Amino acid sequence: MLWAIGAILLHFPAVPQAVVPATAGRPAASTAAMAVEAGQAQQAAPAAETVIVADASTSDNQTPFEPGRLVLTPVAAGSAPAAVASPAAVSPAIAPVIAVSSGRKPEFAGHVTDGQKRLWLGLTIAQHSAAAFDAWSTRRAITRGGAQELNPMLKPFANNGSIYAATQVAPLLLDLLSRRMMTSENTVLRHTWWLPQVLGTAASLAGGVHNLRVY
Repeated sequence: MLWAIGAILLHFPAVPQAVVPATAGRPAASTAAMAVEAGQAQQAAPAAETVIVADASTSDNQTPFEPGRLVLTPVAAGSAPAAVASPAAVSPAIAPVIAVSSGRKPEFAGHVTDGQKRLWLGLTIAQHSAAAFDAWSTRRAITRGGAQELNPMLKPFANNGSIYAATQVAPLLLDLLSRRMMTSENTVLRHTWWLPQVLGTAASLAGGVHNLRVY
């Protein structure tokens, strides 16, 4: 029976006891001495290094650093940091081509110079004048010499004054043809635009001289 009671008592945990600090039993003088020793130990310990980061916006004297370094390296006295080229200062790889005008207009299809206009107008006047001379000589030869108009297109108009208007149709068509050739894309036609007017003038003059000889 006693053994059973002893086994049961062994299963209960032991009652915890309050731990009394070692300084509890020391007098007040000993505690003050320990505080003095702690203060002396703090004074003897080396001061921890403190890193102060200066604000660049509030600092009057800013220290420039060398670019392209992993570690901040101040620029040596007397040397300036390398200037970074701005995009505007870099010259383009391909420079634009600026066309310089020589003051002379290029010759191309559709372009008519002032000289060509004056020459065309002069040939127009000469051709229509020659056609009028041909009509006058024809009427003179018919009325005075009994001649006949051999051109089948002008024969219906040879016996009256309408022959003056009829003889102006061909020169008008040749004027339009010359103007068309003047603005042609074909180089040969563009350089020989005056030929139809010259041939028309020559034909009218030749006809007028022939009519005068018939009389």
